[in-house]
Amino acid sequence: MFIHAGVSVILAAATLLTGSSAASPLTLRSPLFHDGGALPTTAEYSGGFGCNGGNTVPTLTWAGVPPKTKSLALVVIDPDGAAGAVAGWVHWVVYNIPPNVKSLGAAAKTMYTQGTTSFGTTGYNGPCPPPDGSVHHYIFTLYALSVGNIPTMGLTRSKLLGAMDKHVLSAATIVGIFKRP
Repeated sequence: MFIHAGVSVILAAATLLTGSSAASPLTLRSPLFHDGGALPTTAEYSGGFGCNGGNTVPTLTWAGVPPKTKSLALVVIDPDGAAGAVAGWVHWVVYNIPPNVKSLGAAAKTMYTQGTTSFGTTGYNGPCPPPDGSVHHYIFTLYALSVGNIPTMGLTRSKLLGAMDKHVLSAATIVGIFKRP
């Protein structure tokens, strides 16, 4: 797995939530980028805040969902995007994904419960780092939960993590990098 200084904080949090340091059976992948590889830089996949992109969710697939899973949640953060913030800049919070779902793509922006991002909006916001040439890391973390429905809509990342407390069965992460073209 690719490790970045800011990523270690997120991975440690996932381990604390699952209560285990053992390798998770849950795996997360994308046909568009490999772990630690570049996210697509086409306008379709970049963010809309300054990049004029389409905010298209990159396709994600997973396997190894634990048998007692009642729902899934996904959080996407950019630890490089908020100077001094431990949690990073939140690009997507989505939850109440049924456990039989095995992938997410563009349709997921409307199919499942959307949380509030650091942009102050709900739904996915694609990568759009500053035009200074810096490379940003986008951490996609999938959580398998022992709780079926989180009834509150529009939760922030921190409130979702609170609602998931003691309900995380497993977590998987993939990291994509992005530099403004």
